[in-house]
Amino acid sequence: MAGLPEAVLEDALRAAVAGQLVVADPDGDYEFRHALVREAVHDDLLPGEHARLHARYAAAIEAQPHLVAAGRAPAEIAHHWYAAHDHPRALAAARVAAEAAAERYAYAEQSRLLERVLELWEQVPDAADRLGMDHLRVLEDTLTAAVTAGDLSRALTLTRAALAEVDSDAEPLRAARLLDHRGRLFALLGKSDGAAELREAYRLAAGAPHGPERLGVLADIASHLMKVDPREAASVATEAAAGASEVGTDLVLLPTRIALLHRIDGTPELGLAELRRVEARARAADDSWALVSALVFLSDVLYELGRYDESEQAAAAGVSEARRVGISRSIGAYLLSNRAEALIALGRWDEADATCAEAARIDPPGVSGLHWLQLRAGLHLARAHPGADEVVGRALAFLGRPYLWPNHRLPLHELRVEAALAADDKPEAVRAARAALADAHLADLPREGWPVLNALARTAALTGDATLAADVSAVAAALPARHPAEHAHAAHVTAILGGTAPAGPADALAAWRATVAAWRAAGQPYPLGRALLGLAEAAAAAGERDEVAAAVRETAELAARLGATPLGEQAATLARRVGLRGTGRPGPDLLTSREQEVLRLVAEGHSNSRIAERLFISPKTASVHVSRIIAKLDVTNRVEAAALAHRLGLLDPQPPAPAQRRAR
Repeated sequence: MAGLPEAVLEDALRAAVAGQLVVADPDGDYEFRHALVREAVHDDLLPGEHARLHARYAAAIEAQPHLVAAGRAPAEIAHHWYAAHDHPRALAAARVAAEAAAERYAYAEQSRLLERVLELWEQVPDAADRLGMDHLRVLEDTLTAAVTAGDLSRALTLTRAALAEVDSDAEPLRAARLLDHRGRLFALLGKSDGAAELREAYRLAAGAPHGPERLGVLADIASHLMKVDPREAASVATEAAAGASEVGTDLVLLPTRIALLHRIDGTPELGLAELRRVEARARAADDSWALVSALVFLSDVLYELGRYDESEQAAAAGVSEARRVGISRSIGAYLLSNRAEALIALGRWDEADATCAEAARIDPPGVSGLHWLQLRAGLHLARAHPGADEVVGRALAFLGRPYLWPNHRLPLHELRVEAALAADDKPEAVRAARAALADAHLADLPREGWPVLNALARTAALTGDATLAADVSAVAAALPARHPAEHAHAAHVTAILGGTAPAGPADALAAWRATVAAWRAAGQPYPLGRALLGLAEAAAAAGERDEVAAAVRETAELAARLGATPLGEQAATLARRVGLRGTGRPGPDLLTSREQEVLRLVAEGHSNSRIAERLFISPKTASVHVSRIIAKLDVTNRVEAAALAHRLGLLDPQPPAPAQRRAR
């Protein structure tokens, strides 16, 4: 490299070592003592010296690749030819290095190297001949690398440049694929639904010659249309499937979202068998992208079916495969959030939070980074985590984007309501509930819609908003319930709304018993805990004290296991209100006989003065009794105390006789 006689070189090295500028490494080579020294020496070179030095480095590494770390030779050669300003060699070397980076699953590096190819293209007149491809092909490869690396904004820019070059009449499938990319990127970045681009892509592909490439484009278009217009997506997917059957092409190696046709045609298992077949064929073909894609949808379908353990296992397998092949930040991001979702349903909240933290470290781009954030926000709310407000705010900020897929938007409506309820901000909860009801897709998506309706029903019950309750009830009547969690939510909404309309204690108790049974069948402990609290209140109103105690005790145990502090506090508060001991067993009444008499008169709407007259006590004593009642019931005013007394059955039909009280 130095071009010096050995003796002269050794003398120079000896001086450099003595001056502590260069040190010997364990392999007998020499390196600068500090990177800053190396940069200073490098920057001190004259331009000509600089170029010649880099050219010698490039030539030396080409001749002896072992001079650099294993696998790094192509990138080092590309770097040195570029620094040497030898544009033709730098162009070819950058392309070779990009291919080597892709083989190592280093997609961000591949993207950077292909950007260099684009940069050098105009400076090398015969670039197309040297690389054996046209400029549009380089744009397409760079686009694919950018998407895989998670640089969606750059990918969107590249689609515009590529579409400006493609001749859609001569190459309709090429143009259609670019439009499909652009439409999906618009949606992923929250800019629009991308429907216009996807439909134009379909128009071009529909008129293209039949063959496997056309079927692949149609399958991509169908998969991306699925969240925009499921019926139209189903039509395109059906066309692709029929074409594949005619030409003998196996669809399993096309995008696996074809299997989601079963969401449209009402197949009970949602295409589970087909997804299993896709997974097996992808493994057999060693097609990592197809396998990861299959596992994304497999874990999603299993979750919807209520098979949470299997969903978690499928997602975990996908996470490992995505990490192995370097696509964790693109399609692999969905697997992390799918796994966290299943873990939350199973009540394995610590593991779910750790999975969300892993997703946070990856920092998925665009809307693909929303699901884990929304899940973690809900988890932090349920645990009263100190950082809940910050995470909730970040998640809800996505509502400000021009567009969100409906299955992403509806859970954010739910989160907004839950955050308001957690903060005891009833006006904001009602506003959030109204915004959710105004969403046109609320009645179209049962999986996302039922949890929203559950939150809205609780808002209506807590605020006493009869109009809101009626509106929620109307949507619930039209929304189908197909799978275990949806059935449980439907029962839960019915039980909650039953409390906002006239109904006897026996009817309310039956509704809450049905809700608890539904959540036990669904296998989700947190909503089960919420349902048990409702059951405890209904049982208290019906005078079933043993059932109250059992429900409160189980709720407290669930809350402790999950770390759901607010749920545990609600159970403890209810226990105090109905006079249970800390263990959840029936205990002495919370209120004294005199306080029960005062509470009964408060519930009838009497003032402190009138209460004093009725009970032959002073107004000041009546006021003291009212204050103690409010404190014991953990409410904020006499109106809430009266409402709670009615709900929990704290008011006996008539005051107990003194003899009865003494004999108890």
